[in-house]
This record gives sequence, C-alpha cells and structure tokens, in this order.
Amino acid sequence: MSCSPRVDPALAKAAAARAARAAAERSAVEAAEARAREIVSRMDDAALAAQVLLTGIDGSAALSPRSAELLARVSAGGVMLFKYNLGRGRDAARRLAADIRAAVPGEVPPLIAVDHEGGSVHRFGDDVLRLPAAAAFGALDASRCARVAEEAAYLSGRELRALGVTLNLAPVAETADDQSSAFLGDRAYGKNPETVAAAASAFVEGMRRAGISCAVKHFPGNAAADPHASRAVVSARGEALDELLKSFSLTFGASYPAAVMVSHAVVEAVDPARPATLSSKVIEGLLRGQLGFRGLAVSDDLRMKAIADAGYGPERAAVEAVKAGIDLVMTWPADAERLRDALAAAAASGELPRERLEEAAVRVVALKLRGGVFDAAPEPEAEPGALKAETERFLRAEGLR
Repeated sequence: MSCSPRVDPALAKAAAARAARAAAERSAVEAAEARAREIVSRMDDAALAAQVLLTGIDGSAALSPRSAELLARVSAGGVMLFKYNLGRGRDAARRLAADIRAAVPGEVPPLIAVDHEGGSVHRFGDDVLRLPAAAAFGALDASRCARVAEEAAYLSGRELRALGVTLNLAPVAETADDQSSAFLGDRAYGKNPETVAAAASAFVEGMRRAGISCAVKHFPGNAAADPHASRAVVSARGEALDELLKSFSLTFGASYPAAVMVSHAVVEAVDPARPATLSSKVIEGLLRGQLGFRGLAVSDDLRMKAIADAGYGPERAAVEAVKAGIDLVMTWPADAERLRDALAAAAASGELPRERLEEAAVRVVALKLRGGVFDAAPEPEAEPGALKAETERFLRAEGLR
C-alpha cells in the first residue's frame, strides 16, 4: 500500500495542517510581491532581463574568473549548479556559493539552485547524502509516506542550506503514466495522483522548513521521449489530460510550492504548435488559469533538443518563453549575455511587453524575499558532516538505507 486518500484521522489532521500552511504561504507571497514591485520599479530593461535568467557557471573549488566577470556584467537572477561544480568537499561548495553572491552586483542577490531529487538525480557526490528515489517514498505505507518524505526533505534541506543553496528544482510532481514512465523511471512517486501529491507536497513542506524553496516539475507532464534528445509530445486529451493535471492541482493546494518548472513537451490537446515552455495556452491557460498557480514559472534548459527541433535558438526561445508566461529562463554561460540583451531589446521594441518582463522579475524577487535570499548566508545549524549523518540515521531508521 502506498500514500493514498484513505488515511486515518492523524494523517488527515497533518494534511489539513499542511493545507493551512499553504494558505498562509499564499498570503505571504502577496505581501512579498508588493515589496518586490518597489525593488523592480527601479530597474531598467537590462536589469529586468538579467533578473529572469538562471544561468550555469564554470568553476568547482571556486568561481572561475570568466564566470565571475560574466556575473558582474549580467547580474543574473540565479545560478544553477551542476555535478561538475560540486563534489569537491563541503568547504569548496560553500566557498563557491559565497563567490557567486559576491560576484553579482546590485541590491538583489542571486538564487543558487540545484536539482536535488534523490536517486539518480544527485549533484553533490559524497558531500550531501543521496536521498532515495521518489518511487521509494511513494511505495511506503500511507501511514508513513508523507511523514517520512517531509522529514527526509527537511533534513536534506538543512544540508543544502548549509552549503548556500536556496532553490531546489525538485520534486517531480508528475504522475508516472504509460507515456512518461519510460522517461521518468523511479523519479516519479507513483502512478496514483493522490500518492504523488501527498509525497510531493510533503517534500516541498520539508524543504521549506529548512529554508529551501522548491520548483515542482515538469508541468503539465512529459512523454516517453526525453526532451534533452528529441521532440516530446503529450497526447492525453479530455479526462486523460485532467488526470495528468490532477497531481499538480493537489500538490498546489496542499503545499503551495514557490515555483513550477514547465516541461518542453508539446501538449497536443492544448497547443499542438509549441512546446509547453513557449505556450501561453499552457502557462497562462492551464497553469495560472485552470489551476490558479501564482508562483514562479521556470523553464527547463532552452538548449534541449526539444526546443531546437521546434525551430527556436536560445535567444528567440527566451523571448517567446517570457512572452508566454515563463518568469525564470534556464540558460548557459555562453548564452547568458545574449539572452539578457535579446530580452531587453524585445522589451524596448514593445515585442515583449515591459509589463510582462516586470511581472516576471517581481515573481523572481518575491521568491527571494520569501526564501531569505536577501539575508546574509546563515551559519549551519551544525557541522555539515553532522547534518549528513542525521539525515542518514533517519533514513536508516525508516528502512530506506
């Protein structure tokens, strides 16, 4: 038996408490957006464009001079860390995060993001404990699933925060259906939308308790094809599409995640002409209209082949993505400055309404305000190695190690 809607009173009480916290989070987001508008009102087009970029960087033990110069020129809204940046020791990871913050000029510090799902998606080597794959949590008995997923995320989130991370591009909130299972594998919590939502919302809440914002992914779903390598198409229609959206809808209601990553799949029933990342019908119609999500919409990597096969280079894709409703665009060091310039030029010409670019920047800055990014990097609650040991003890006690 897995996480399911058939729960005992104690679990129902815990779920109600999470829903109440989600409602409080919605109110807090509104307050943060008001303050963010004041900050964003002082930005010119180039600064607005830079704020909506999430770029990779070079360097591991320390930020490379080339990337330091790039961040000084571009003032990117966030930096994405990959396996090649990490795994050189906890001190090196903390130093890299500090270097990134120091390199970005101005009053708005950058997000520092990473994919930390667990299982096969782990960037830190031995510096941070590898969490079990999502499917391992989804397979737990209903009496344990949400509790264990939340506590594991909280303990792991403390490890991330101690290293300077502020945004986790996880968890996967997709339901593993016949199409997506080939691509997702054990990255999905399961095939039942209630199972997925219970575990995903618990993961989001655990990370939030540790000071980490989460971007659930990949909305509204994926297909059997890997978008890194080819065009991906979601063929679900009608009730099947509603079922695909259900895990996201339930997750939003139970945890109100800070962000959602939008997939590159073409959703045939909604917009057969464009990948979801570039489709206002998907982002404004489904995500914000039908599901009522008000947080940050993040693109997946615009260098993926699913975007190239649709006929878009990175600069054009970035402009089309922000026009469609994306608030934070994932890019690479070689492209970051060109994307900043393309977005600023599109805003100056009116092709990209400045109000849309401002709205995106407001959502980015509001997330930073809510997530404590403006605050000085906190001192770890304990030595990072001790935090890792605590995570491991918990997972071992729960039979997940």
